[in-house]
Amino acid sequence: MAAHLDEEERSQGNKRNGRGKKTLKSSLGSFDIDTPQDRQSSFEPGILKKRQTILADNLSEKIIGLYGLGMSYRDISAHIKEMYDSEISHTVLSQITDRIIPDVKAWQSRPLEPLYCIVWLDAMHYKVKVDGKIKHRALYNVLGINKEGYKDILGIYISRVKELSEKRFVLEKPKNAIKDPYILEFIGLPEHTKYTENDLEQELIDKLEHFLSELGNGFTFVARQKRISFEEKHFRIDLVFFNRILRCFVLIDLKIGEIKHQDLGQMQMYVNYYDREVRLKDENKTIGIVLCKDKSESVVEYTLPENNEQIFASKYQTVLPSKEELKLLINEKKKPTLKAIHICNSQKPAHKPKIAKGYIFANAD
Repeated sequence: MAAHLDEEERSQGNKRNGRGKKTLKSSLGSFDIDTPQDRQSSFEPGILKKRQTILADNLSEKIIGLYGLGMSYRDISAHIKEMYDSEISHTVLSQITDRIIPDVKAWQSRPLEPLYCIVWLDAMHYKVKVDGKIKHRALYNVLGINKEGYKDILGIYISRVKELSEKRFVLEKPKNAIKDPYILEFIGLPEHTKYTENDLEQELIDKLEHFLSELGNGFTFVARQKRISFEEKHFRIDLVFFNRILRCFVLIDLKIGEIKHQDLGQMQMYVNYYDREVRLKDENKTIGIVLCKDKSESVVEYTLPENNEQIFASKYQTVLPSKEELKLLINEKKKPTLKAIHICNSQKPAHKPKIAKGYIFANAD
C-alpha cells in the first residue's frame, strides 16, 4: 500500500481507507487476514490479489532464492505469475530482496579467525567490453579452512588479470598493513640483552632490507629521526616510511619498554602534523605505529578512540618464538567467529583437512 500511494496517487485524493477481511486457505488450515484498502479501490495487493484465497508458502524465501540465482526482477515477476497466478511489481520485489542487505553487511563485517590452516586463491576468468575493447577480468575468491575444518570465504575481489599477483597483496584498510608482533630476529640482538632505542634504530637501519620485508608489501623508506618543529619546539620521529599501496605515510616510534598512554598521545601529534602539513591532497591519512617491547591492551584500548584507524601499537620480538610460545599466542588470539550465512555457502567437510609438516599461516584481519 505504501508503494501504491505515491505522490501521484495522493495528488488525486487517494488515501488509505481502512482494511477488509479475507479468509485464506493454506497447508496449515484456513485463517482470516486484514487487507489494506484505498478510497478509490485502485490498490491491488502484490502478493495476495483480490478474491485470491490460496496462500503461496514461503514466497519471500522463494523470491530471494531466485534473486540469488541471478534472475532479474522481470524474470522473477514472470515466474511468480506463471507459478502462482500473482503479479508482483518491481517495487515489491525490491522491498523483499532488500531484507537480506543487513545480513549481507553483517557477514561482510564479521570477525575472522586469526589463524587459518590452509588458505588458497581461486579465480574465475571472463571477458568484458570496455570502451569498445575486449578486456580480460578475473573474480578472485580467497578461501580458508580453520582449525575446526570449516571452509570460509575471506574475500572476493574483481580485478584485471595478474593485477593481484603484481601487487602481491590486497590492502583495503590501514590495519591490514599492521602486524602484531613484528619478528626482528635479523637484527641479532639477544632477547635479554640491554640496549637503547638508538641501538635498536641503528640495527634496523643497518638491516633496512630485512626490516622492509618484515613490514610488508609496498613500504619504502623515507627518513630517520625526522625533525618537525612548531612554536619553537622541536620533535624527532624515529622512522618515516611511505606505503605505495595504501598511498600514505607510515610513522614508527620505537620503545624498548612497555607502552604508555603518553607514547600514543605523542604519536597522535606526529600523525596530525603530517596530515596537516606534509600530506598531499591525493594521499590518504597518515598511519602511526608505536613499536614497543611490551604493551597493555587496556592502555591501548582506553587511550585510542573507538573508531581509530590511524594509530596502532605493536610488539616486537628479537628472537623467533618457540613452539610452545607460538601455541600460546594462537590460543590467546583465538576468538569466537560468526560463521558465514548461507550466502557464502560455508559448510563443514566430511573429513578435516590433513596438514603436512606444519601450517600455512594467514592474517585474516
